[in-house]
Amino acid sequence: PNHYHYGYHMVAWSRQKFGAEFWPKVIDHVGRRPFTFAPFYFKLKSETGLSKVSLYNKTMDDLSAQWANENEKIEVDKAKNIGIETSYASNFVSYRFPYRTADSTILALRTSIDDIVRIIELEASGKEKTLCKLGLFQGSKVSYSKELIAWEEVQSNTRWERKNTSVIRIYNRKTNKSSVLKHKSRHFAPDIRSDSEELCLVRNDELYNSYIEVYNISTKEKVKEIQATYGAQFSFPVWIDSRHIAVVVTDQLGKSIQVLDLQLNEWKTICGPGFENINNLEARGNYVYFSYGFEGRQNIYAVNLTSNKLFQVT
Repeated sequence: PNHYHYGYHMVAWSRQKFGAEFWPKVIDHVGRRPFTFAPFYFKLKSETGLSKVSLYNKTMDDLSAQWANENEKIEVDKAKNIGIETSYASNFVSYRFPYRTADSTILALRTSIDDIVRIIELEASGKEKTLCKLGLFQGSKVSYSKELIAWEEVQSNTRWERKNTSVIRIYNRKTNKSSVLKHKSRHFAPDIRSDSEELCLVRNDELYNSYIEVYNISTKEKVKEIQATYGAQFSFPVWIDSRHIAVVVTDQLGKSIQVLDLQLNEWKTICGPGFENINNLEARGNYVYFSYGFEGRQNIYAVNLTSNKLFQVT
């Protein structure tokens, strides 16, 4: 797990074992006595009797036993999975946002602890070819359609950390060149429409208003803009067809998947709302697929656009 997941599990486990006031005590001690030697370590030790390493080991041991017990009660899908063993050798490597191309290769974003983030093309044999290297990528989406690849990068402000902006880049697989659609903006999660050169994405302004915007990739002109209702936030917009976009909407009721009719400006809820984690939408045929944290387990689900029926895929 990355630092966020690890920290979440460790904090949650220690709150269960030592009480909800445990971490506020530690943080308060560090804030009041920053000049002492290792204030965090010694306060942690005095409250729990554990060092940082011991706290980590205790957390992982308990979670491993708990998850192993849960796994025994779950029917595992025995279907054979067809995988590709990659040629890239690293102990810490992750492949995300895979897309199958017309010539049966797979495009994916590859990250690792010892290399630059890049988009690679993967053959069935496992051989990799680098298409392009990315800048500071902390994005939630890489989109591919008709030889075009779109993603977002963070554009750092040299003076003010909170003034960081984003840049939307488009890479053409045929010409091996990249271009900028938007820069010095707050645009996120681009998705390329499969039957045209239109692209939808999310924009947040400095007042935290959220918008879905549609752009023409060739002309870089904005075609349409839809603002969320007050307090709501958009994420992971995807094209269903030339008229409809599915998007995750977060508001006071939780997260839901809603479909926007661009011509009529009408909304339809197809999943939720609820407080389980929903992300990584993709639309294919009459289904919207997504990652769903139901009952604490992140799996792939699909919802039928006609009946609104929910299916668990993995």
